[in-house]
Amino acid sequence: MAHPPATLPVHFIRHLTLDPAQHPRGQAHLSAASGLVRVRQRLFVVADDELHLGVFKDPRPRQRR
Repeated sequence: MAHPPATLPVHFIRHLTLDPAQHPRGQAHLSAASGLVRVRQRLFVVADDELHLGVFKDPRPRQRR
């Protein structure tokens, strides 16, 4: 019997908007991303076709372990 594929829960954190002055083409957003990593209060986004890394502040309180 086949098992359905496992899925990860998805939670909205924030819109990943940018200051257009910080984007190489003056956009207020990243067009596409293939990876997201959270380290402490920062979100690191691997931008496709941009050759740079987006870094955003995570507005949620830090979780203690």
